[in-house]
Amino acid sequence: MLTTGAPPHDQWVEEIDSVVSRVFQVMLLRRCSVTETSTADAPDITATVRLSGGIEAQCIVEFPFLTAEKLTDAFLGSEEDNCWDDAMIEDAVGELCNMVAGGWKSKLGALNSECLLSTPIVSRTTTRWPNTRDSTMRRTYAFDGSVFHVRLILK
Repeated sequence: MLTTGAPPHDQWVEEIDSVVSRVFQVMLLRRCSVTETSTADAPDITATVRLSGGIEAQCIVEFPFLTAEKLTDAFLGSEEDNCWDDAMIEDAVGELCNMVAGGWKSKLGALNSECLLSTPIVSRTTTRWPNTRDSTMRRTYAFDGSVFHVRLILK
């Protein structure tokens, strides 16, 4: 559980890793683990959930299109590659972001009840993240041989 105040980077990493692993295991019946691979294709689709109230933060998931298609397969219980329409793929990416943000919010201890989540905002453009003084954590994960990123920004 996160302590109040600015959590140390290592604690964020442990919490996000735990949440992402659990979402994939419980909701998608897939294994998902941290990878050091930085050769992921550039993200084609991102989803953002904002946390506000007791804490101001953003949870962002970033997917190359082919990985987003695999995520959609997992959400819909498909064992083969399907040609999903853009709306279904965007819904899957947005829902994953919502689950990760909600899981992280549940780790906030007393701040949990003071914190609200926005609905996911899905974008098909590559976001360039400016250098800011905000605390940022970015992790890379792999499932079914595909790589994606989760970013957590605490204001």
